[in-house]
Amino acid sequence: MVKIAVFDSGLGSLSIIKAIQKVCKSEIIYFADQKNFPYGKKSKKQLETIINKTIKMLKENFPQML
Repeated sequence: MVKIAVFDSGLGSLSIIKAIQKVCKSEIIYFADQKNFPYGKKSKKQLETIINKTIKMLKENFPQML
């Protein structure tokens, strides 16, 4: 089974998760990043930092996703 991690600062990614579920069977880990809401007002550098920290946290907490 495919394993997918989805993270977002809002609820918009819930529609993405539904679309993924329609096309494939997958284990989905959803991380709602409310601390950094909203992503839309962040600079590219801020987003890179947030993404790198989130990926690190997901790897530490969900090693089976690797």
